Amino acid sequence: YKDFERGIIHFRSMIDTFDEVFYIDWNSPSGSFLWEIKDELPKTGKLKHIIIPPAIANILTHNDPRAQQCNEAISRNIGIRRLSTDFIVSTNLDIIPPKREDLDTKIADREMIAQRGVNPFLQTSYVNDVVTRDMFLKPINTTQGRTKNQNQEQGQEQN
Repeated sequence: YKDFERGIIHFRSMIDTFDEVFYIDWNSPSGSFLWEIKDELPKTGKLKHIIIPPAIANILTHNDPRAQQCNEAISRNIGIRRLSTDFIVSTNLDIIPPKREDLDTKIADREMIAQRGVNPFLQTSYVNDVVTRDMFLKPINTTQGRTKNQNQEQGQEQN
């Protein structure tokens, strides 16, 4: 009972907040959870549903008997690659996102980093992959630059 209720709350809040919501059902032996709650969800066209049945899950994990029953990394990748939005939020079923207005404010207040007009994740060599990792995938401390600049300004004022 609680799983159904939490699932409904989660999907409704995701649909209210985001332009696209993907639900990837990985290797469920008795059918997708979404089928059980779909009548309780708003029909907006935002929710996309991808099912990876057990036979396909075995292929994607190279028929490895040690592979996880629920491979979160591959299922997230499947959803992320199909998104057509500018921003990606990858989360679990028990996370409730902020309201759309709050999210828009956070995004608008953020200092954006320009990309180069190509998909940085479609490289063909190890060297290019390392360069891509260094340019786009390393976490950046968003307060570090401001603190450093503020410290420089304070130092100049003292001189």
